[in-house]
Order: sequence, then structure tokens, then C-alpha cells
Amino acid sequence: MVKLVWLALLLAFLAQLAWAECVQVERIVIGRDGSVEPPDAPVERVGSVYRLTASVCSRRGVVVEASNVVVDGGGFAVIGSRLPGSAGVALAHVSNVTVRNLAVSGFYYGVRVEFSEGVRLEALNASGCAEGVSVANSSGVSVAGSRFAGNVLGVGAWFTSGFEVSGCSIGGGYWGVFVSHSPGARVLGCAISNSSWGVLLLASPRSTLAGNALEGTGFYPFESFELAVANNTVNGKPLVYLEGVEGAVVTDAGQVVVARSSRVRVAGVSASRTSVGIALIRVNGSLVENCSVTESRGGVLLGRASGNRVLGCALAGNEVGLYLHEASGNELSGNLLLSNGIGLRAVGSSGNLAWGNCFVANGVEAELAGGQANSWDKGAGGGNYWSAHYAEDADGDGVLDEPYRIGAGNVDRYPLAACPLALKLPEPAPSCQLRLEVNGSEVSEVEAGATVVVRVRASGALPLRAVRFEVGNLSTGWFRWDRSGGGWDALTKTWVAELRSPGNLTVRAQVRDSAGRPGACSAPIRVKPPPRPEALKPADRRWEAALPAVLLALAAALALKLRKRAKRWPDRRGGASA
Repeated sequence: MVKLVWLALLLAFLAQLAWAECVQVERIVIGRDGSVEPPDAPVERVGSVYRLTASVCSRRGVVVEASNVVVDGGGFAVIGSRLPGSAGVALAHVSNVTVRNLAVSGFYYGVRVEFSEGVRLEALNASGCAEGVSVANSSGVSVAGSRFAGNVLGVGAWFTSGFEVSGCSIGGGYWGVFVSHSPGARVLGCAISNSSWGVLLLASPRSTLAGNALEGTGFYPFESFELAVANNTVNGKPLVYLEGVEGAVVTDAGQVVVARSSRVRVAGVSASRTSVGIALIRVNGSLVENCSVTESRGGVLLGRASGNRVLGCALAGNEVGLYLHEASGNELSGNLLLSNGIGLRAVGSSGNLAWGNCFVANGVEAELAGGQANSWDKGAGGGNYWSAHYAEDADGDGVLDEPYRIGAGNVDRYPLAACPLALKLPEPAPSCQLRLEVNGSEVSEVEAGATVVVRVRASGALPLRAVRFEVGNLSTGWFRWDRSGGGWDALTKTWVAELRSPGNLTVRAQVRDSAGRPGACSAPIRVKPPPRPEALKPADRRWEAALPAVLLALAAALALKLRKRAKRWPDRRGGASA
């Protein structure tokens, strides 16, 4: 927290320093007639070339209204104050304009081009903007040899023809290059890194992607076909794009995108840190098997695809492991979906079969939206493993006794008790240790009737899911590792037992991780019988020896008393003499 405060103070100081070293102007306008406003703005004009002579701090940047001009930043910067909707350089309704050698930061748009043609943006450096370059409703606009870092969107184009981005370095943000409804766009020779979507084409057919190096990101075409994609890499491996093919086989790639094809086999591909590892778009009858996709926005995507199979893949640490978008009749089997934000997301999809998969430690195991019924098992023993499903397997047949309800009427009738994909799971399996305590101290011997705290320490590659205990003839059910109840304290990881029967006992615990793998541990304890009452000492028994004499003395005294009473009273039968 202290470091963050110091960082914020440092950034504020640097911003103030930048403002102190620049010429402060509300706005600079290069008018249609070639004039510059305000007249004292730091702009030098030589013919049709307008050159900055100092860095500018401005709320509204530079507005170019003139056509057939060059705006040369001279290596200086235009620095904004983050005003919503502001632009470092704004061009509208102009033609044949070049903007070059300029750094722009702190605006909503670094450079904004609208309703223009023949605009060239060269050697720019845009940072700290919502959109580095934004082009809309224009034609023949090019961005070349520029650098974009720390923007939400690096370079974007909407409803623009003849748009080209070449030789640029684009880093960070949500989108590197985003092209929407702009047919024939070209992205050439760029280095694009660490964006959620490196290059995203939306309804932009006949576009070209060539010679680009994508690192920590990837490429995705949405409703964009007839593309020319060649000589691109993703994380140093080939970006494989197939369109309109049949029977192709892919075995090595940093990313695979297949569109409008059939009977394609993608096998053994390992992809990571990309946009979508493997995408099948309007593809049918194809197979994705034994592939691995990690740390990406999407693992495997089936978009408007049918009759495909995804088998034996490991999809881990992605935002979405398996994504079905308006997909039908596909089979998903034997896949490990591990630690994804969402294990499987199905949107507008129906008639798909998912069975024998392991959904392990995902934020959401499966999410359904707008679809109809899908099948989640192949009958008894043919369901999926769900780490979020807590139920007993009383008969030990490997199938939990309660079905798992996914939502929207979708049910796995035969959920598995453990993940069957042991070889795909990370090691080590769970293990545990027990410590027996009384009043906070470790014990190995107690008296009968003592209350013992059983403390569990567990470890393993995957999060723990459940724990149960056994002492003598007492056996508990499964407790959720992260939820207290029934004597189990999930916060302190302790269970309380009262040991009443004397003898040598063993306290046992079983744990299961989020894949259902077991681990066991135990601890012995001796329960002593309760102490007997202390025996009476011999000196305390002297009264027992004197008891007979006392009884004889009492009997003699009683007899004497009776004789005296008899003398005092004559025999009533004889009466008195005359």
C-alpha cells in the first residue's frame, strides 16, 4: 500500500513536471486557410509543413482543418489533461494530411481521424490514452512506424476502407488492433504484445494479416472471411489460419484458427498466453485432440460449428476453458478444465454432448445462456466430474448419489466421484498431517472423557475440497474443506472429538482435493481409564474390630433394662391378695 502511494505521488510529480516544461495552450487550430490559432502557439510554418517548436500541454490538443498539409511534431509532445472525448490531434473532413514525429499522451484519443481520406500517421508515440489512434468513416488512412503503449485500444478503425497498420509496436491494453466493418484492412509487420485481443477483425472481410509477431496475445476474426493470413507468429510459433480447406492436419502452432472448413484435425498443439488457443468457426466434422491451452482468454472455441469433437485436451488457467457459441451436435469428452474463470460457457448452443470431462476448481464450472438442452452424460458411469458438486457415493460405485444440476434444465445424471484423468492432473496429490491437542498443547495420551482437538494440515497441487474423520467406531461424513459444520471448523481446520472409551486408538483423516484425489493421515492416542476412588487406610478400619463388643454391650444393657421393668410390674394374671 505504501509503495502504491509513493508511485501515485511520483506519477503526479512527473505530470506536474511535464506541464511545467511545456507551453500551455487550450487548443491549437490549423485552419482551412492555413492560419494558426492562437498566433503565439509554438508552431513554425514552412510552406505546407507545420512544425512544433516545443511540447504543448493542452486540454483540447491540435485541431487540423486544412488539407494537403504536414504536421510535424519535431519529436515534441502534446500532453492532455484526460478530458473525456478530447483528442491530441483531431482531423475531420480533410484529405492528404500527414502527421508525424509526435508524442501524444493523456487524451481520450491520441489521434482522431473522421470523414477524411488519404491521411498518413507516421512515427507517432501514443500512450496513456483510451484509444491511441481512432479512425472512423474514412478511406485510405495508414498508420506506420509508430509506438503505442498503455492505451486501452492501440489502433482502431470503424467503417473505413483502405485502412493499413504497418511496422508498429503495440503493447498492453485490451485491444492491440481492432478493425470493425472495414473491408480490405491490412495489418503488416507489427509487433503486438500483451493485449487481450492482439488483432480483432469484426465484419471486415478480405483483410490481410501478414508478417506480424504476436506475443502474449493473438488473432481472432469475427464474421470476417476471405482473409489473407501469412507468416505471422504467436509466442514465437506459427499462427495457423485455415479457411476453406478439407482434411488438413495441424500439429504445431502458437494459435490455430480454422474457418469454413471440414474434416480438419488439430492434434497435440500446445498454446498459451493468446487470445483463443484453438478456434473452429463455421467448421464441421473436425477433431481437436490431446491439445493444451493455458493462460488465454479462451481455450477452445466452437463458433457456429457442428459435428466436431474435442477430446483429451487440458485447458487450464484461461478466462473460459471451452466456449460454445451457437454450436450444435458437438462431442466434448475426456477434457480437463482446470482453474479457469469459467470451465465451459455455452451461448445459444444445443444438442451437444459433454461426458467424461473433469471440471476442477473453476470459478464457475459451466455457464449456459440462451441455449436449449445439451447432454451431460452417456448413461450410468458416463457423466463428468464436478469439483463444485458435494454428494456422497454411499455404494462406492464411483458415481455420486445425487445428480448435478448445471442450470437451464441441463442435468448430469451420473456425476463422477473422482476425476478419471489422473495423468493430466498436476502433482503432487493431496497429503495431510494430524496434530492432536488439548488446551492448545499436543498430546498422545489422555484420560477417558477428554475432549481432543484434531488439527489437519494438508497440501497438494490442487485446492482441498473435503475432509472426513474416523476414531474407533466413530466415522464422520465428508465435510467441505472451506465450510464449517458438524464439529468441523473450516477457519482453523480443526475437528473436535470426545474420547470416552479407554484403549489405544488411532485418529484417521481422509482428504480429497478438487479433482477428487484422496490423501490420508493418522495419529495414535492412548486413552486411559478414569482413576478409581482412593482405598481406605487400615487405621480407618479400627471401628470394624470393635463392632462385635459394642453390639454385645448394647444387648446386655437392653436385657438388664427389661428385667428391672418386670420387677416393677406384678403379674396381672394373679391379681392382688386380700
